[in-house]
Amino acid sequence: MNKSELIDAYAQQVLDSMDMKTLEQYAYDMLVQCFNEYSEDELIIEVSETYPELIEDTEPVWPTEVTELADSNLNTKDGITTPW
Repeated sequence: MNKSELIDAYAQQVLDSMDMKTLEQYAYDMLVQCFNEYSEDELIIEVSETYPELIEDTEPVWPTEVTELADSNLNTKDGITTPW
């Protein structure tokens, strides 16, 4: 058995030995750990793309990248600003 196969077998065994409550807690902990590695801007983008209702009621805090992208995509012609 090579390393990859051992990892696969061990991961499967660990999962099989967990009850649903433990599995849910493990998934939650892994998600929180992953999200803590995001910058604030990355987190806002991720949440707004998947669950926008979580941030709709909060004061808008637009990520720098989104604001810069929006500004760079606007064109002004004859005093009218358009995205095209």
